[in-house]
Amino acid sequence: MGNLGYQELLLFVVFFLLFYFVVKRVIVWLFGINKRDRYAEAQIRLLMHIAAKQGVDPDKIAEIVAEADLPNFKKND
Repeated sequence: MGNLGYQELLLFVVFFLLFYFVVKRVIVWLFGINKRDRYAEAQIRLLMHIAAKQGVDPDKIAEIVAEADLPNFKKND
């Protein structure tokens, strides 16, 4: 394999990696797949569920969550 072969191979690898990252970003953008947001949403729901079971006022829970400056989560229902 000559010098041209290595250049073609390198070009193919660079193109493949670029394509991979672009496709990955598009999928995340289209489908909203973001693990950090899902984990944060699950933690908030668990916290609100525990607080509600202990008899804490739901309005107070909503106020605390709103003051925490957390991202807004849209419902997929």
